[in-house]
Amino acid sequence: MLPRFMLEKKLSNEEAEAKARFKEVTITSEDYWQGERCSWLEVPTVRGMDRVEVVKVFHIRGLKARGYEKIGKSIILRYLHNFDIYILRSYPFPDEKRVEGIKEYAAPIRIVHISNIFHPNIEPGPEAGSQYYGRVCWNIFYKRAWEPTFKLSSLMISYKNLIEMPNPEDPITRVGICLEAASWFRKHGITRYASRPARRLPRVVRG
Repeated sequence: MLPRFMLEKKLSNEEAEAKARFKEVTITSEDYWQGERCSWLEVPTVRGMDRVEVVKVFHIRGLKARGYEKIGKSIILRYLHNFDIYILRSYPFPDEKRVEGIKEYAAPIRIVHISNIFHPNIEPGPEAGSQYYGRVCWNIFYKRAWEPTFKLSSLMISYKNLIEMPNPEDPITRVGICLEAASWFRKHGITRYASRPARRLPRVVRG
């Protein structure tokens, strides 16, 4: 685990780099330090509410990715997406000795989708209605998929790829609209609707 001053400097540098790379995206951050301690928060995940030790939350607004949303009975293109990235105390290293929360999720981040989306692996966020929590099914939350070299800009690229390349064979089963999206993508295909990922990055496999 990094000392606080090193972690704060690292996150500040990553935020500056991401802002320089994604000039069209609004990136803000919120610190969760309470004196020398960070805050314990409950974050919605596909495995339930996860109690995690949070040092910072990045609010990403307007990431451009070719996705879809459902408005009424219509499925339409959506290009701008909002989500939050929660940075945990062990960042950038996985927490292999978790004593609270969902122990299988050892990665030092959590992601919550905020805007509307029609996707088998991403639940619509609260902007789509109070019945939605923005839970994300992504293998990056597991130790086996996390790499300490990941940083804010690479996470944003990876999440863009997740939006554009859904996996309809492994939907969020407890969310009706995600099951509907899985059926829709199986019927209509994926590659005709999505651009190819720029390079190898972590992507969805299981929740």
